[in-house]
Amino acid sequence: MRLDQAALHDDPVAVRQAAQSGMSLVDLLTGMVIAVLLIGAALIGVTQHQAQRRVHGEQILAMSACRNMLETLRSVDIATLPTLDGQDFEVLGQNGQTRGLTPVEGDPDGSAGEVSVVAHARSQPANPLYVVTARVRWRGATRGGNLAMQTLMGERR
Repeated sequence: MRLDQAALHDDPVAVRQAAQSGMSLVDLLTGMVIAVLLIGAALIGVTQHQAQRRVHGEQILAMSACRNMLETLRSVDIATLPTLDGQDFEVLGQNGQTRGLTPVEGDPDGSAGEVSVVAHARSQPANPLYVVTARVRWRGATRGGNLAMQTLMGERR
């Protein structure tokens, strides 16, 4: 018998520590449960972040399309502006690709955007004033998105 083994058998504290060294099955299973819970929580967080990012991207496309349409309408002659009521417009995707947003089901023209031109209540024949609304309705990451931008347009001097 070696010297260190003899000391181990003679010392009761050393015998107790040698028996308790290592990891028990309960410790291992508890650690695995905690690890699985942490990994699951991380995966849920990443998935929710990706969904939120997609929704945000769709909203940005809709806002850009509405703003661009209103800017285009500013260059139109005020006398022809009422004829554009009900005109549809396409929402471009990133990098100019067509069909950036999918229109809602049942949309007759297949475009997600629509322009509305209504005479303002205080509009006068000599100085016409119009409420112009650019609206985008789409389906995508959410059940449906609906975004509208509105401005007042009159004679430019």
